[in-house]
Amino acid sequence: MMIMAVRLCSLYGHRKLLIWSLRGLLFLAFIGLIVTLILFQRTFQTFLYYEFLQGCWGITPYHAWYLRAIMLLVEGVFVILMGYKLLSYHNEMNPVITMLARDSIFYFLVIFSFLMLDLISDVDARFYFNLTIPTMCISTIAVSHMMMNIRGLIMDDPEHTNHLQTLEFATRTNSGSEIEMTEIE
Repeated sequence: MMIMAVRLCSLYGHRKLLIWSLRGLLFLAFIGLIVTLILFQRTFQTFLYYEFLQGCWGITPYHAWYLRAIMLLVEGVFVILMGYKLLSYHNEMNPVITMLARDSIFYFLVIFSFLMLDLISDVDARFYFNLTIPTMCISTIAVSHMMMNIRGLIMDDPEHTNHLQTLEFATRTNSGSEIEMTEIE
C-alpha cells in the first residue's frame, strides 16, 4: 500500500495537498486497523480439543473482516485516483506509465471483485464464495502479463507485447559442471 502511495505522489507531481491527503488516509486506515486488531484480540478464544486431534484450536470471531474491508477501501481510493489521472492525461503520459496504469487498473478491478465476494461470504453466512485460490492465480497472471507488456515496450514491439519470440532454457551437459544454453524459437 505504501508503494502505491509513492507511485500516486510521483504520478501527481508531488503536490502537497495530495501528499497530506494520502498521509491522512493512511493514518486513518492504520488507526482503524489497530482498533480492529485490539477488538479482535479481546474476542479471540483458544480451547483444547482432544476428541480427534491434539492441540489448541482457535475460535475466530467475525470481526476479522473489518481488517480486509479497511484495506480494500484505501486501495479503492488509490485506484480511483490513478484512474482519474490516466483518463485525464492519457495522451500526454509516457507509454510505459500508461500501460502500467491501464493493466494495474484492469487487474485491480478483477482482483477487487473477487476479494469483495470473499468479504461478503465472511460477513453473511448465506453466501459462500471461496475465491482465495483463483485470486492468487489471477495475481500471478497479472504480474506475468504486465512483465511481458513491459518487455514488448522495451523491445519496441507494442503490437505483440504478450507473447515470447524466443525462450532460453539452461540444460546440463554430460560433464555435469557446465551449463549449456539452448534457445527455442
